[in-house]
Amino acid sequence: MQQLNFAPVPFRGATLYLMERNNEPYTPMKPIVEGMGLAWQVQHRKLSTSVDRWGITMMVIPSDGGGQDMLCMPLRKLAGWLMTIHPNKVKPEIRDRIVAYQNECDEALWQYWTTGMAIKPGVNPPPPKRDPFLELLVKEFGKGNVAAEELLKRQYGLSLDMAEQRKQNAKKRMTNKERMAEHSKQYGPADEWEAYGEYMSRKQRNQEP
Repeated sequence: MQQLNFAPVPFRGATLYLMERNNEPYTPMKPIVEGMGLAWQVQHRKLSTSVDRWGITMMVIPSDGGGQDMLCMPLRKLAGWLMTIHPNKVKPEIRDRIVAYQNECDEALWQYWTTGMAIKPGVNPPPPKRDPFLELLVKEFGKGNVAAEELLKRQYGLSLDMAEQRKQNAKKRMTNKERMAEHSKQYGPADEWEAYGEYMSRKQRNQEP
């Protein structure tokens, strides 16, 4: 899993966020509340009076104007909180949006945390944006470049197995004789396969008009 310290997540025309704290995902609540069409002041007061119940904590969120303190909730608690909002008690014009957030919001954030992409069921995901530098690093990693391994870990949060990659590279460098020996070990003597291949070729030729 690729873990990000801070990640914006597009969701239903709004931008939600994920933050990492002690290897656990948190989400700022204000964008979610306002995305649902609810008044933040009211929900802020409710959350602030139940800090222990919802695991609320203040975290600094990056922004164009600098860091902002925002009230954040553990992602594992979000589904429970969403169910405390009763669609039949809100204005009719935001009722459908409330239901949509209850049905999809926590799942979309969890998908993003675990896979790096949130996909609505039945909708094909957009093609990923190309990252030429990442492609270069992956290519160099495939050659056994230790510096590429370090950059992948530091800049992209990807922990790859260099030892396993070296094994794969070694297999690619096997001589033809070594390949035949490995093939025989797994599938039987090569002459048996050659004989079978000749048999199938003759059979195919005999079936041709």
